[in-house]
Amino acid sequence: MKKLFAILVFAAFPFASAFADTPVAVVAPVETTDEIKREFSGQIETIHELFSGALANTRIIKMVARTESAMKGILTEHDFQEGSWSDNTKTAALGKALNATIIIRIRIDPIRNRYVLIATALNLQTLEQIAMERKSIDDIEDIILEKEIIEDFAGGIAKKIAGDSVVQTNTTAAAFTIPDDFVLIKGGRFDIGSLIEEKGRGGDESPNPHITISDFYMCKYEVNQDEYTRIMGKNPSKFQGKNLPVESVTWYAAIEYCNKRSEVEGLTPVYRIKKGNGQEVEVEWRKNASGYRLPTEAEWEYACRAKTTTPYNTGTSISTEDANYDGSYTVEQWFIFSYTETKGTFRQKTVPVDSFRPNKYNLYNMHGNVAEWCWDY
Repeated sequence: MKKLFAILVFAAFPFASAFADTPVAVVAPVETTDEIKREFSGQIETIHELFSGALANTRIIKMVARTESAMKGILTEHDFQEGSWSDNTKTAALGKALNATIIIRIRIDPIRNRYVLIATALNLQTLEQIAMERKSIDDIEDIILEKEIIEDFAGGIAKKIAGDSVVQTNTTAAAFTIPDDFVLIKGGRFDIGSLIEEKGRGGDESPNPHITISDFYMCKYEVNQDEYTRIMGKNPSKFQGKNLPVESVTWYAAIEYCNKRSEVEGLTPVYRIKKGNGQEVEVEWRKNASGYRLPTEAEWEYACRAKTTTPYNTGTSISTEDANYDGSYTVEQWFIFSYTETKGTFRQKTVPVDSFRPNKYNLYNMHGNVAEWCWDY
């Protein structure tokens, strides 16, 4: 059974510093949420100016003005305001026109009752992340009053770009803390698929023995609407509620969510997205990146089974006391819409992501509620 989408994070955290002493840098406008923009619109622009000035003062980076004619020929003011300067095609063209080496993106995001500043430096030719600096602050206005906050912040990213500091390359632990709602799934071997005698099995679910899974982290919950809206700025769900799972989401939207959340938290986006002239989109999985991603189908089933070998992680049967599904049918009546031998409740809506008992890996709603996307569909 597929579900909406779960998110994983790997432990690789690669950086590289391969630039000359004076690389040319473009500093993009500060990105943040609409709510912060409304409350601190003037301060956001000041932060951009302070950061650009502090970075120029390091004498490590030659700054390029946002108003420079070559830049204006590629990006309009609308592009800057809407963040579409980061479109791959435009970003590559920008680097070529300005003979620039890197682009530095700054984000401000609310984290619980505080804020986090995140600066990432991208290679304009490859769009690979080469450095990251993050700093937590109590109040955005503190930055305006204490300019040394920005000076330290800009100096940190400058040193990493120049290769003057030691950057952790073998673990996320030094730069990133695993979120509280993620659990470690220890790897192992298992038999993927359904036994031939299982009722309701599909023709593509034949057992494939001895699949080996490596360790990974997975969120305990389906992505809720509050979290999705915070990252994506919109909520496509039919059943509205902050702690309800986000639904009506395409596979591609799930991919974009993973990348955007990675950027917000200062991690390297896992997916490289290439858009053609038409509607076709190519998505590449960069397996050495440090950000969030979708599980593979094998990982999802391994996590769902949680060391069980029965049709459900609850045993040989399941009921609407264990999961949210249409209990109007039994397996014999219509197996596509049923998962049990007996009838039960049909709630006709989604339920909060922390509903019911979790499985043995402490994962919730692995059966029922909504479908979840996997990397390989």
